[in-house]
Amino acid sequence: MMVDSSIVILENIFKKREQGLSIKEAAKEGGSELASAVVASTLTTAVVFLPIVFVDGIAAEMFRPLALTVVFSLSMALLVALTIVPMLSSKLLGNVKVSFDGNENPGLVDRLLNKIRDVYGSFLQKCLHIRKTVIAAIIAAFIGVLALIPFVGFEFMPEADDGQVSISVELQTGTDIAETEAVAEVISERVTSQYGDVVNMMFATIGGSSGFEQVANSHLAEFFIDMIPSTEREITTSEFVAEVDELISNIPGAEIVVTAAGGMGGGSPIEVQISGDDLDVLSDLGQQVEWILEGIPGTANVESSAGEGRPEVQVVVDRETANQFGLSYRQVMDEVRLGFAGQTATYYREAGDEFDVTVSLPAEERTTIRDLETLVIRNNQGVDVPLSAVAELKQIQGPVEINRSDQVRQVNVTSDIRGRDLGSISQDIQAEINRINVPDGYSVSMGGETEQMMELLDS
Repeated sequence: MMVDSSIVILENIFKKREQGLSIKEAAKEGGSELASAVVASTLTTAVVFLPIVFVDGIAAEMFRPLALTVVFSLSMALLVALTIVPMLSSKLLGNVKVSFDGNENPGLVDRLLNKIRDVYGSFLQKCLHIRKTVIAAIIAAFIGVLALIPFVGFEFMPEADDGQVSISVELQTGTDIAETEAVAEVISERVTSQYGDVVNMMFATIGGSSGFEQVANSHLAEFFIDMIPSTEREITTSEFVAEVDELISNIPGAEIVVTAAGGMGGGSPIEVQISGDDLDVLSDLGQQVEWILEGIPGTANVESSAGEGRPEVQVVVDRETANQFGLSYRQVMDEVRLGFAGQTATYYREAGDEFDVTVSLPAEERTTIRDLETLVIRNNQGVDVPLSAVAELKQIQGPVEINRSDQVRQVNVTSDIRGRDLGSISQDIQAEINRINVPDGYSVSMGGETEQMMELLDS
């Protein structure tokens, strides 16, 4: 494609040279004679990529640089064909012998090309004698292709066999980190014993902490597996994911999700977005969508951002009672935060490193609800007041996370795909979603890769 214009110009210069023109005249007339045709040919190719420039979304990020690269490359190739090629032809070609058809001793390539030309010419002559039959056959083939469209799947991003797999493990909230580690060791042993020959590297992250929740993530574990290159193994990434999922799915008390970690899409291919104000209503709608996705063939690892909730203790301060004890609302909450979450009092520097000095209750005095109830707060008169005397402790199931889109609360239900294409599964899900009785002020829609794919097709 890059040299087509130059080939056409150069061939015309040869033709002019054979007609007896001097090399300079041949270069001048050969280049100018076909300039308009070469420009038109290049423009027809460049125009094909023009619509991509106006595409929005992720498709623009991926394909717009490619389109611009092709257009600029063709433009420069055209400029070279109209200027540099004729100039170099007038300087470097000199006396050139051109080979035409009918030479007595054609080479092997010429003989092969002549044979192909003869076969094609004979076939073309036969087609011209049965024009109506040929046209009817082409129309029938076109209609047949259109009839096959409903049976052809489509997806936003092709599956990549890059050999990167992640395993998410979730035990019951509050599980000791030692128990989580024991489950992780079982998973590691099963995977390495069965697929050690195709696993290049595997590491795990167990537990975590943040803020009040010093051991909030002790029930979580995450594995990352990097397989050997695809050319050195017989099993694909998707097959590995399916087999490992079946291998470790029967570990009691653990919710395990195995997914391909690589690829260009990122995240789960199926995502249903539920928007509204009330978290309870969103949770109910999310549960209905979960049941729908679990009943669709080809879905796997169905999850909701609402989840089952996380056990929490709410400290509800009785402001009037607190005032009677000489305490303000802020004093009470500051003492709770200081005792259980800790507070950075100062910094310690040594050998160029800086360390936080955090003040909090000893670990053994801030692990149970009873510890919170017996927390003592000293008022301005020096009197120690138990927290239970000025506040009520409520045990609730708090939301795992609260998402917002355009300032509206949102619950996302996601799913992976096994054995089917994104397009057909999305159609089945949309058909089931349309049957849901959605309250006023709430909406249920497809997001994720499905939304991006629809935006690309619409643009």
